[in-house]
Amino acid sequence: MLLLRVVVVAALAVTTGCNQRPAPAPERAPEVKAPPAETPPPKKQAEPFATPTAKPPPPPAGAVLLAPDLYVQRCDDAHACPQLTQPQGEVHCRELVLGGHDSWRLPDKAEAERFHELGDADALDGFHWTRTPYDEDAGQAWIIDPKSGSKTTYQRERKAFTVRCVQEA
Repeated sequence: MLLLRVVVVAALAVTTGCNQRPAPAPERAPEVKAPPAETPPPKKQAEPFATPTAKPPPPPAGAVLLAPDLYVQRCDDAHACPQLTQPQGEVHCRELVLGGHDSWRLPDKAEAERFHELGDADALDGFHWTRTPYDEDAGQAWIIDPKSGSKTTYQRERKAFTVRCVQEA
């Protein structure tokens, strides 16, 4: 009986497909590639700053504008530029009021070197005090002759030179 069982099991195996070929693998769906990532739009170039169009207010009476940013005291009959020592000149400028404007000061060396741009040659004669000290001796300050362009240093309290005050525009 055992033999009969083996034969029956073998027959069943043959008829149920043990010897069948394996079923073909299911077809794969075609691979879909993801669309390329969107590239951001190009960045807009920053707009340059606007060119300023504002101009400083007109200079006060007794001064002229030395473009673009400096009011300079005129030296004329109505607005004399005194001959003083440098310390006296600093005090004079601090106390000066022109056209209702106060807070004047002595020019620095670079500002005084620009005085030739004022164009009034008669008012540019002689050395003018600056507030710029001489590096090697703080007891001296620079003096500038705007007409000739000459510059040197001199003892602050030793001699009187022209005092022409300035103010930021």
